[in-house]
Amino acid sequence: MKCCILVGHGKGSSGGYDPGAVNGQYHEFRIAREIAKAAAERLRSVYHADSGLLNYDGTYNLPERIARFQDHAFDFLAEIHLNAGDGTASGTEVYYFPGDNAGQAYARNVSGAVSAALEIPNRGAKGSDYFGIIRETVPTAVLVETCFIGKDLDKVKTAAGQLAAGNAIADGIAVAAGLQSSAREGWVQASSAWYWYEDGEPVKDVWRKSDGWWYRLGPDGKMLTGLVEVDGKGYYLNQSRATVGGVYVPQGACVVTDGSGAIVK
Repeated sequence: MKCCILVGHGKGSSGGYDPGAVNGQYHEFRIAREIAKAAAERLRSVYHADSGLLNYDGTYNLPERIARFQDHAFDFLAEIHLNAGDGTASGTEVYYFPGDNAGQAYARNVSGAVSAALEIPNRGAKGSDYFGIIRETVPTAVLVETCFIGKDLDKVKTAAGQLAAGNAIADGIAVAAGLQSSAREGWVQASSAWYWYEDGEPVKDVWRKSDGWWYRLGPDGKMLTGLVEVDGKGYYLNQSRATVGGVYVPQGACVVTDGSGAIVK
């Protein structure tokens, strides 16, 4: 699979700097380019895709980006953005060209993966002929509105958040494209679910300990969350990442407390 990850904005139609949406000192372009870089690198290193990165330095305006994809040299492209919104909206959404079933599958998997990774609402895959990058290019294409630069800014304003978002985009693309991960030991994320791999295969119906926490893998290998029953006993597996009583508890971790209510790993 040959794909390209593009960065939205950076260069305006007149040649000046186009920051995209802005929230104080934070510019859409500057955040999106790090997310795009992480996605392209993960596609190459983990999924062995022939993955390019375009417009990291803001070299191309929109017509110039569109002009680069007027043949079948690439199988797929994704342009990375942040949504502007009104400061109250939250979540991720991914656009594809109406009627493009492959584009819809990519959009659905990417939105699910980003939503899970950043713990924001999944606004889903949306068909639209508004965006030139998906309307006027030849390869299957999606436009990723990673999150809202207003309400969701804390999720992606750090390098760690940008890496998480980029990795999630790559994972969503890989699922839709049927790419196999080379990271087949320990935790592997596919779309919105986590699996624990050993010897290249997901383990099922077992407990596994990671970083001091116990996790339960279900009959299909997915990491379980919430209240579960195992061998007649009930357990609570944390439903989302949270800090409880000053202790950081990862998603899926089995939460056990002692007599005083303190969390015990």
